[in-house]
Amino acid sequence: MALTAFVLILAVGILAYPAFGLTAETRTAGEVVIGPAERIAEDVYIAAGTVEFNGQADRDVNIAAGEAMIDGTIGGSLQVATGQTEIAGTIDGSLRILSGSVRISGSVGGDVVMAGGQLELTSSGQIGGNLIVAGGEVDLRGNVAGDVSGYAMQATLGGALGGSVDIDTSDLSVLNTSRITGPVSYTSRQEADVDANAQLAQGIEREDLDPWGGGDNPLSRASGPLLRTLWALVAGALLVVAAPRLANQLGSNGMRVLPSFLMGLLAVIAVPIVAFVLLVTVIGIPAGLILLALYIAALYLSQVFVGITIGRFVLPGGWNDGSRGFHLLAMTLGVVALGALRLIPVPYLHSILSVLITIWGAGGALMLLGSLNRQSRLEAG
Repeated sequence: MALTAFVLILAVGILAYPAFGLTAETRTAGEVVIGPAERIAEDVYIAAGTVEFNGQADRDVNIAAGEAMIDGTIGGSLQVATGQTEIAGTIDGSLRILSGSVRISGSVGGDVVMAGGQLELTSSGQIGGNLIVAGGEVDLRGNVAGDVSGYAMQATLGGALGGSVDIDTSDLSVLNTSRITGPVSYTSRQEADVDANAQLAQGIEREDLDPWGGGDNPLSRASGPLLRTLWALVAGALLVVAAPRLANQLGSNGMRVLPSFLMGLLAVIAVPIVAFVLLVTVIGIPAGLILLALYIAALYLSQVFVGITIGRFVLPGGWNDGSRGFHLLAMTLGVVALGALRLIPVPYLHSILSVLITIWGAGGALMLLGSLNRQSRLEAG
């Protein structure tokens, strides 16, 4: 799953980057407010429900919060893991962000690396470097000095973009206010909506989706749905052969569809924030890194977990003897079915499937904690 893999790469960079600072200031509370008159000389790590940063920081700022408002000046880079973020101030360095929604109306001097649901760069917003994004909706009305690349279910280009654009999207709109200096290339199942008055200095080119993957870089060549399905089958076979009881429990958890989705939403949102907080505490760095590694593995393998579940729904219940053979058959049927759905040329279908599969599979994995707890109680009794 291209989106999931891309988000994982970004999440590692966003969350693990600040863990290695040497001298830093830490602030934790339900609400943290940095006033306009306050100046912070060291790196600062903030974990809170709500953060308002209106002051000045000479070095890096790292935030884990439900909501963050940045209206001050940051001399270094900003790392953020939030539900909602508003950036109206000035960041001299780079911005690395994992958030449900991000609105940039201020200035970022360096690169912006973002994974989340929605990114809005307003007409007053400025990015001095490159923009790398994996999101549901990306709306660019401001200025980006460098290149724009990544993935978005829906992308709107309406500002001044100084570099090239290379984006994988289900729906691309190029507005009449667009002024793009470099070449524009996009991968999509449908043609872009390009206004006749858009200024595209080097034109625009659409790349058809290749089921085996294509392009000049390794990530593009590895992103074809057929190749990703093959990789999932290999990973699933290794899981079933090495841990058949685990595969059986994951399939059982996934068949409880509603609890799996609820637990999956909790896992996808809360686990990165918990890992971030652990990394900030210094003493919790080992636990944070382990949690991150498990989180990444669970998200990638979510397609395998869901495949086992779908296979168990399809196959007769009497066939389930708990053997490796049954679970291999169930996993193969389910993963192949998911791979076939990815090939259907319907706008947004692939993106919606990726989100649903990730949440469903992550929920089944998180429910393993409850299964292990029940098993330990039974053994103790």
